[in-house]
Amino acid sequence: MTTVADVHDINTEENYRRQLLDLSKFLNADIINDWMQYLVWRTKEDSGILGKAVTSWIIPDLELLCAPPSTLSQIQWDVVFKRVCRLTEDINWKDEPILLIPIHCNNRTHWALIVVNLNTYVIELWDSLHDKNNYEKMKQLVLWWLHCFAPSSVQCDVKTGKFQFWIGPSGCLCYFDADITKLFINCMGWIVELTSVFMLTKESNRSRSLTKMLRLTA
Repeated sequence: MTTVADVHDINTEENYRRQLLDLSKFLNADIINDWMQYLVWRTKEDSGILGKAVTSWIIPDLELLCAPPSTLSQIQWDVVFKRVCRLTEDINWKDEPILLIPIHCNNRTHWALIVVNLNTYVIELWDSLHDKNNYEKMKQLVLWWLHCFAPSSVQCDVKTGKFQFWIGPSGCLCYFDADITKLFINCMGWIVELTSVFMLTKESNRSRSLTKMLRLTA
């Protein structure tokens, strides 16, 4: 499997992206987490946008912490709590204002993305299926995470209602391959393409580029 280190060392970004867009492959958490790390690294090099790729494993842990008390023993709860603390401590909240959090949802059959912008106080759910159930669930989880684990300044912003939770881009995404064949890509390829535009395009052109790529659903 191609890794972020491979992309950095031998400059195989296009092959790496093709791997992510390949409909015949099951795209697991390691692949998408690697891609997000690479994208953040590439963004810092090219456009200067500072972001942080938060591992997708944090969402299942948050779900466990918010589950009914009978779900975990106290020892198990403490282990999960400390793991979330470690993942959260790795974030530079002041200098990395864009947080990208992949979500493996719908019983681990579908991928979506949470984008947290600490500068604009906007949290977006990017979901090709436009699933309202995911929206409500992720809204509660992410706000609870920020309220309990983020630095005190961010916690204060959550308490005072500064953060807004929006539904971000949704709908189908297609592209033309080398043979000019129109292909519809899967949910993970959808996230890969959109995050690439979002992170690597100048802000003045970002909205137009995203709109151009999407074929919005009714």
